[in-house]
Amino acid sequence: MAHKLYLYLIHAQADASISQRHKGLLTGKNYAMNCFAVDGDIEQAQKSVSNILSKFGWKNIEFIQSKEVPQKLSAIPDKQLQELAKTAGRKGFAYHVYSSPIE
Repeated sequence: MAHKLYLYLIHAQADASISQRHKGLLTGKNYAMNCFAVDGDIEQAQKSVSNILSKFGWKNIEFIQSKEVPQKLSAIPDKQLQELAKTAGRKGFAYHVYSSPIE
């Protein structure tokens, strides 16, 4: 099975270990993030993302949206997301947390 790149918009709650590693993120607050993952199918990639984020210390992980990323990364209009996608292509996973808590 060919591996593909997937993008997830996620809401999750930071625990104390997240707040220690990511300055400015507050324990108990919810944050939005974009996660890229490489896997054989979108469901398996989602399970992998959930496991990784849980190990990092994220709680109450909620998948808001998901999609397969086109092979041509230039189709991603945001340069930061393009770089995250490239990192995920090399490492299998990459994510960016937005610094403002969400309600």
